[in-house]
Amino acid sequence: MGQNVTLCWGQGEQGQLGNGMSGGGYQSAAPVPVTGSHQFVSVCSGQQHSCALEASGKAWCTGSASQGQLGAGSNASSAALVEVSGGHTFRAITCGASFTCGLDDGGQAWCFGLNQDGQLGSGSRDNSNAGALGQLGNSLNSNQVAPVPVSGGHAFSAISAGGTHTCAIKLDSTTYCFGSSPANGLDSGTNVPRQIAGGHAFVALSAGASTTCGLDSAGSVWCFGEGFQPATAPVQVPGGHTFQVLGEASDATMCAIAVEQAGTDTTASSSSSSSSSVPIGAVAGGISAAVALASGGTSRSSGSGALELRTDARLWEVQWPELTILRLVGRGSFGAVYLADWNRTRVAVKVLVSKDDINRGELQLPERVMRELQAEAAVMSRMRHPNVVQFMGLVALPPALITVKSPNLLVDEHWRVKVSDFNLSKLLEGAQPESSLTSGGATNPIWLAPEVLEGEKATAASDVYSFGMVLYELLTWRLPWSFADMSPFKVGATIRRGGRPEVPPKEQLPGPDTAGWAGLDAYVQLMRNCWAQQPGERPTFDEVVSRLQALLDATPDS
Repeated sequence: MGQNVTLCWGQGEQGQLGNGMSGGGYQSAAPVPVTGSHQFVSVCSGQQHSCALEASGKAWCTGSASQGQLGAGSNASSAALVEVSGGHTFRAITCGASFTCGLDDGGQAWCFGLNQDGQLGSGSRDNSNAGALGQLGNSLNSNQVAPVPVSGGHAFSAISAGGTHTCAIKLDSTTYCFGSSPANGLDSGTNVPRQIAGGHAFVALSAGASTTCGLDSAGSVWCFGEGFQPATAPVQVPGGHTFQVLGEASDATMCAIAVEQAGTDTTASSSSSSSSSVPIGAVAGGISAAVALASGGTSRSSGSGALELRTDARLWEVQWPELTILRLVGRGSFGAVYLADWNRTRVAVKVLVSKDDINRGELQLPERVMRELQAEAAVMSRMRHPNVVQFMGLVALPPALITVKSPNLLVDEHWRVKVSDFNLSKLLEGAQPESSLTSGGATNPIWLAPEVLEGEKATAASDVYSFGMVLYELLTWRLPWSFADMSPFKVGATIRRGGRPEVPPKEQLPGPDTAGWAGLDAYVQLMRNCWAQQPGERPTFDEVVSRLQALLDATPDS
């Protein structure tokens, strides 16, 4: 597969095409490649600037920086891409008229550029050479030449910048806007995020020059701003359409793709309003996906036909960690169906590998079944019909068992823990754990379960054991075993015989409040349950999470 190439065309006098060209009257009617060898996954354009996002989360901008909209720390315009300052890792980026906003991995919004209407959301109305209507949302009104955080500490899942306003969706599906009114859905302009009226749970947004539209999970589009009555409350786009693919809002025009029944007259649904707004994105509403758990394979049609389906797996491939399983819906002869959340969309997930299979490390389906799943995915990914359950994706890689140990648990400045080193290749190859003492590999047994030390395959239960050792570290502020006292081989032998690290008396535990904590005994019991000698005696991770959550709920100021 070839590399991505980013191409731009249109007006370029401010350098917004990113090809190194600028100057009075410069434009290109044909697509021209931007400078550099970047591999971008998303792009956006404002009035006189453009920005793009790499898969790594690094953002780059080009064009006019008169209001700071390039975010590079100055008002110096550039006809070539310049990196947005601050070292942020963004997962989404959106361009307003003369400002830009992005979402980081934690959902925090950052904006920079023109802020005369508060569109930067930073609580001010000056430009953030970092965004003076308040469209930067930072409670200020000054322009900003570098990214500034949007005020309020909100965690957003989606964001869209318009002419002089910005709107974003929180993780609970509520919508907050800032900047100029009425496009912000509010009675007045604001330089900090405020929730709009109506109580709608939007899954996508699109902010235009003076309007905003949102798509709800049922496929209905609601708009507010100039041209709508009332202007500051969402009004449903008429016609009874079920929207699925939604375009970007422009100054006065918005388009969408809807699924229609055969024979439906789509021309009879025009609005009496002077504008009709549509959100960005392609999100199917409702319980809309059947996601099968399988291993890799090639995409070729099954059945009697000889058609080869040349499809890009990225169009339908879903990563298991993106799914949040909510509850079991039912079981059948060929798997179990669960209700789940996927990127804030409620979906049905069909799992063809049982939890027992996963716990035993048996994660691969027969090759023939995998080929058929891939072929079906290639076909279903193209089907759109109101009477057919919409296929959203297929998990081509199984949930990875991880090497649970404190060095693989990373903590950021907000005390959020992120797990690294999933060791997936070893898992899929069916290899023995590289740190097994009996396999000639590395000899660090500190976090390894006894069955793994015996050379057996790692399972979810062995990860629970390792997590118990991490709980010990959190309790005692020290490693479970010290090689100063015993060699790694002696530690491994001790663990295989049932030995465990000594738990100090509560009076000797570190921390000013540890000894008096009401949940201490329950915590220690959970830790001991996790490191039980027999895998079947250990709790599942679902049980571990439930017991830890109960301890948190019972702890004041937790």
